[in-house]
Parts: sequence; C-alpha cells; structure tokens
Amino acid sequence: MVWALIFATILVFSAPGWVYADGPTGARADRALESEPRCELSDLSLTQAENGQRFVIASQRLISIRLPENPGTGYRWEVAEPDGDHLALQNSVFALEPGSGLGASGWRTLTFKATSPGTTQLRLKYWREWEGERSVTQRFEITLQVRD
Repeated sequence: MVWALIFATILVFSAPGWVYADGPTGARADRALESEPRCELSDLSLTQAENGQRFVIASQRLISIRLPENPGTGYRWEVAEPDGDHLALQNSVFALEPGSGLGASGWRTLTFKATSPGTTQLRLKYWREWEGERSVTQRFEITLQVRD
C-alpha cells in the first residue's frame, strides 16, 4: 500500500504542466496542476533546454533566453512572431565564447519584459534574414502566462 502511494505521488508530480521559477535563485520545478499554476515573482533565465515549455510570470518581470549562435555563417536568432500586447523586447545581445576570435560561435541573449496580463506564445527562429523563411534551421517556442 505504501509503495502504491509513493508511485502515485511520483506520477502526479512528474506530469507535464506549468513550469515556474522558485524563489530568487531561479531554480525551476514542475507544477502538476495546469489549472492552478503559481505566479512567478522572479525573472526567468531560459536556454534551449526549456524549448516547448510553459511558464507563469508576473507582469513587469524579465524573461532572458540564451541560445547558441554563429553569426559568421549568417544565421541569427530573431523573434518570429512579435507580441506587443504582452511582451516587449528589451534587448538582443551577442557575446563570443571566451577566448575566441571574430567569426566564432557564441551566445545570443534576448531579453523580454512581461508588460500586461494574458497568455502568449514567444516564438524565435534561427535564420538568414535575406534568404527568408526557407532558411530557418531551428525554432524556439515557449508559452507564457503573464499575471498581475
């Protein structure tokens, strides 16, 4: 009976659901009940590992996404579908790998501000702008629920 209870508990808490940061350290944990996600009070720092996940964040908080990029090849991470209603792009910065030279790969960090309550999709694409949509080689997408 005890083992059945432990197994059921593991299944419930490992179910997919909203992801939120826990406290000022930004450690994340899964939230089993999608209908009652907890509102994130701290900023979010995300990587490719969080691609496809859902997050709840308080209005006026920052979402930073750090993705690998090699602009020497012409490819760059950009916003695929801007959402001016709930998010505002604050900046997009590229930084080389430490000790590397021009043309080397590095990291693109895009920082957004959650501006107003609602649910939105944040979609990014890795592409050569001058070649159009056919040049997209990677996508990054998360769902954000912004709360007051």
